[in-house]
Amino acid sequence: MIEKNDGGSGDDTAAPLCMSGDQPSVEMVRMKRRADFVACRKGTRVSRECFGIQMRKRSADELLGPGEKPHHLRVGFTVTKKIGNAVVRNRIKRRLRAAVAKAELAESLVGHDVVFMANEPAFDAPFHALTAQIATGLSKALVRLQNPAPRGKTRRDESRAHERAASGASRG
Repeated sequence: MIEKNDGGSGDDTAAPLCMSGDQPSVEMVRMKRRADFVACRKGTRVSRECFGIQMRKRSADELLGPGEKPHHLRVGFTVTKKIGNAVVRNRIKRRLRAAVAKAELAESLVGHDVVFMANEPAFDAPFHALTAQIATGLSKALVRLQNPAPRGKTRRDESRAHERAASGASRG
């Protein structure tokens, strides 16, 4: 019997973003322009063990790249040079692309841009753990986008002001 060789290491690491046999619930397109990655930095951030997520909602009048439509989820992947050599970085990106393609994504992600910033544990993490972290991270980022934290004083600011007042009172 001849087995199909997907070019991966047996754990679906080399699969493309949208697999041909699967019908994804959300159509995804890879982000490649630097301006798109920079724009995502202004959105919300969520951290997971294997990666960080930056997400933003695209405006309706925003220019899209070739082949992109407003109802696509645009996804980008970055791995800094602090992590391994080029072989390691490329393997991490392949694993993340495959995990995003396999993850159950909500329809409410349509029209968003998402950037995954890989950490070192993404190299050795079990594939099912990657997909689980992607699902929980994206849902948390979506909640944060829909319900942004109030701006202004935080509890940390209030505690610092209280400490300053207490230390100022003890000096005099």
